[in-house]
Amino acid sequence: SVQWSGDGREIVAGTNDQSVVVLDVETKRVVARAEGHQDDVNAVTYADGSPNVIVSGSDDTFIKVWDRRTMPALNPPPALGVLVGHTEGLTHLHSRGDGRHVLSNAKDQTAKLWDLRAVQVKGAWGSSRQSVPQFNWDYRWQEYPAAGRVVRHPHDTSLMTYRGHTVQHTLIRAYFSPQHTTGTCQRFIYTGSVEGGVHVYDVLTGQLLLALVSGSACLVRDVSWHPFDPTMATVSW
Repeated sequence: SVQWSGDGREIVAGTNDQSVVVLDVETKRVVARAEGHQDDVNAVTYADGSPNVIVSGSDDTFIKVWDRRTMPALNPPPALGVLVGHTEGLTHLHSRGDGRHVLSNAKDQTAKLWDLRAVQVKGAWGSSRQSVPQFNWDYRWQEYPAAGRVVRHPHDTSLMTYRGHTVQHTLIRAYFSPQHTTGTCQRFIYTGSVEGGVHVYDVLTGQLLLALVSGSACLVRDVSWHPFDPTMATVSW
């Protein structure tokens, strides 16, 4: 996962060595690094239009928040805090762009809405994984072992959870709907799904409003809502 900073000067990327790196576009060098995840970092995003706050999601099930201003290339500091609630690895993150709200998608078959102000310090989350059901499975070719059941994290701090789509085989994305056509609150959440379509949820109630199925019934990995028209484009395989 990679993303441009709002000023276009840097790129943030997640890696499979459990780190987050920031690259300077002009020099083409790594200028900052964050370490603290315990598995692959599948998703990264900036909290808003500034390059100051970075959010990362990993297969260790945690979402971590970092201050870019305290991230040197050597001897990186710990995360500002952690968002706890997913029980399986993260597949995608999308920021609303307001510096407060972030959407996640994960292999526990849920998308979640978060308030970045609710991050927990290490003392509150360090031992939380011991109380969470753990499944030994590979999402690339196996079905979710708890399919049909609701598995809740006992320390979940998310604002809302969205259930109904299936996340398997690949890192399926989820997004806020565009402001121009759905209001400043970006009223909907939408995501691809293994079933071969797009799921649309009400951001406030969590209700599944639409399940749009394509004619080919192929897995939808990514989807994009047109910024001005009521039209979506999907990519599948």
